[in-house]
Amino acid sequence: MLKHRIKVSAYDRGFIHSKVIIVDNDIAAVGTANLDRLSFSKNYEVLSIIYDNELIKRLQNDFINNLKDSKPLPNEGVYSTDNE
Repeated sequence: MLKHRIKVSAYDRGFIHSKVIIVDNDIAAVGTANLDRLSFSKNYEVLSIIYDNELIKRLQNDFINNLKDSKPLPNEGVYSTDNE
């Protein structure tokens, strides 16, 4: 992800296994599942789709608060102009 200049931060106050995706403040996906076959068929992980705007606002606030307890990972030297 750093190679593609996506900002990545490391959470410092423990471990967060959940995944959260928020799209245009209108829809959110929350759960533990990775988007692969094993997560859904063998690992019994789940993912919920949410359309409730108030709940999405709470998820956004939680994410912002978690960022306050995180440190950005440096991306210097991770990507180069070679082969891109």
